[in-house]
Amino acid sequence: MAAWTATAPVASGIFGAANIELNINGDSPTHLMGSVENVMPGQSVAGNLLLANEGGVDLRYLMEMKVEGLTNAEGGAGQQRGDATSLGEHLTLTVHSSTTADGVTCGGQAIVSQTMTVGASRAVLTDYRPVAAGASDTICVQATLAANAPIQSRMAQVRVTFIVNAEVV
Repeated sequence: MAAWTATAPVASGIFGAANIELNINGDSPTHLMGSVENVMPGQSVAGNLLLANEGGVDLRYLMEMKVEGLTNAEGGAGQQRGDATSLGEHLTLTVHSSTTADGVTCGGQAIVSQTMTVGASRAVLTDYRPVAAGASDTICVQATLAANAPIQSRMAQVRVTFIVNAEVV
């Protein structure tokens, strides 16, 4: 019994790893939006977040927030704090798919609006937002202190951390 065989080389394509880099307002991996103080009941403050895909592949992202109440020690010696939990219960975070020009309100349609709960992590953007390689996406974040915020909220402070989770499309 005879067996015939033949071989032919096949060259593979090139394999390479992609680069994923997401910058927020020009910073990577973290960005500090700044502090806002002396907000009165019924007032709001707003700021833009520019999420730039500096990598070589398309991606999409979700965002969540974590809200922490600041203690007296974090506010400096002798500075008293109000009830951060009460403040969080009376602060509403709204995310818009547009920008702010005045630093007070966001324009356009709201994507999500929810109360800031101290001590909890909550989803902010639950629908993926796409960002092509080399492109960017701007969202506006607005915080509004309810007009009926109680006196316990006075002089309280919270720190809001936004966590952006991106993945390749």
